[in-house]
Amino acid sequence: MNNAEVAGILNNIAILLEMQDVPFKPVAYRRAALTITSLDTDLSKIKDLDSLPNIGIHIAKKINELLTTGKLDYYEKLKKKVPVNIEELITVPGMGPKTILKLYKELKIKNKKDLEEAALKQKIRNIKGLGAVMEQKILSHIQLEKKEEKRTFLIEGLDTSDEIITTLKKSNLVETGIAAGSIRRMKETIGDIDILCTSKKPKELMDVFTKMSVVKEVISKGETKSSIRTNKGLQVDVRVVKQSEFGSALQYFTGSKEHNVEVRKIAISKGFKLSEYGLFKNDKLIAGKTEDEVYKALGMDYIPPELRENTGEIDLAIRHALPILVEQSDIRGDLHVHSKFSDGLTSIEEIANYCKDVLKYEYIGLCDHFGGLKIANAMNEKDAAKRLKEINDLNSTYSGFKIINGAEVDIKPDGKLGVNNNALSKFDFVTASVHSSFNLSIDDMTNRLINALKNEKVSLLGHPTCREIFGRKPILFNEDKVFEAAVKYNKPLEINAFFNRMDLNDMMTSRAKKRGVTFCIDTDSHAIKHLDYIRLGLGIARRAGLTKKDILNTKEVSKIL
Repeated sequence: MNNAEVAGILNNIAILLEMQDVPFKPVAYRRAALTITSLDTDLSKIKDLDSLPNIGIHIAKKINELLTTGKLDYYEKLKKKVPVNIEELITVPGMGPKTILKLYKELKIKNKKDLEEAALKQKIRNIKGLGAVMEQKILSHIQLEKKEEKRTFLIEGLDTSDEIITTLKKSNLVETGIAAGSIRRMKETIGDIDILCTSKKPKELMDVFTKMSVVKEVISKGETKSSIRTNKGLQVDVRVVKQSEFGSALQYFTGSKEHNVEVRKIAISKGFKLSEYGLFKNDKLIAGKTEDEVYKALGMDYIPPELRENTGEIDLAIRHALPILVEQSDIRGDLHVHSKFSDGLTSIEEIANYCKDVLKYEYIGLCDHFGGLKIANAMNEKDAAKRLKEINDLNSTYSGFKIINGAEVDIKPDGKLGVNNNALSKFDFVTASVHSSFNLSIDDMTNRLINALKNEKVSLLGHPTCREIFGRKPILFNEDKVFEAAVKYNKPLEINAFFNRMDLNDMMTSRAKKRGVTFCIDTDSHAIKHLDYIRLGLGIARRAGLTKKDILNTKEVSKIL
């Protein structure tokens, strides 16, 4: 049993306890689950589990039972007390513990199939507190989920492909190895994983690949191509190609299909034939070793993978007018990070040291929740004062690095903030975000966001659409009016890089850029490993065509505060 599975069970225990109105314990199990998801080490390799933050002796014993037996007697007993499939139902937006219990009592809904049938028969709308809007939302989610069941989060694909490529390179059998497809294009969700390699010993390489610990099933095995299914259900194909064909193969397997169709049309118009094996003229190989030489031979500049969606990038490449996209090295800091002072797992010093020493940032913006957001363990004024002292003490020890005293505050339905401006004057940076009342009318939601952007204390609009991939749908508002307000009041919109948010998405970011909006790429981190999600935000920015000048946190700290 891996870390994610253990954390999932602990979260489910919290839900089951909430359904029985058990106080305090649900919070303990949730925080233990969050600790586990933030670990870089397998739980099975940690001897003293109760030495971890938020994991006491009792929860540690339960984790050990899961690791050694693959099941937990306490969890099984809890499930018998609540005769519903909590694992299924809790994944549906709006299905919290109280709603699940209410639907079971009134409609005998035990699983997702029952839920879908009830929604189709319009039974849910008659339940007090739910209504037709909730019913339609439930039905839409289940039907969308069926269409997307073969896709997963981008981070899953990146982590899996990174692990496989690293292992293959350690074998010394790989000269070059790159993940292609939608992973390389940094799409927010991915299907199968395609990895291209060059190797002088492809047969031996396939032996290494198909015997990796990540492999659950070998689908097929050949001398130059093999397919496996991972323990998490992802299909991974590894192909070995000739060095002379690597560039053309990489261009072909990176896609997108629409991009490749247009590139092949250009090749044909110039008397060439383009395939995964190379660019040919009268059966003579013209280019193929690198992508750059393939594009150059066709009269184009090299097109970054993130732009290859046939949305105008080919014309720009022909006219030598492609934007110089933002890169990781351009990012000077992360302005949306949570510490132990709210709902984060990590101390300020640990966060600062990682950002300074590993990510090579110049600053970090602590944006712990502040005010009335109880579910996020928000700071009060006393907590904020204590945190400020710690920030000042740490800043006095740093040279060339600064911790910014920030806060994340809630935007109420009327656009007012969850705390008054007087209280916010003590902070250097304020991120305002919507955390509830997601179903306002378009006009009301538009006014809500504009009112927040007008507020002189607000520095940034956080996760602007509130969507969660495979979960909550985005809030609806008039884009043009909100973008206009962001420009008018000189307020950036956040590209929230947390793996299940990725909000703004690439398409909305592109539209906002055309209206003159600026952006800030943040991770919304609650643990050290989350800080690395910055690459997901960079993927969104690059897909949207953003350059360094479009992004607030490419600037030095003196130009931010």
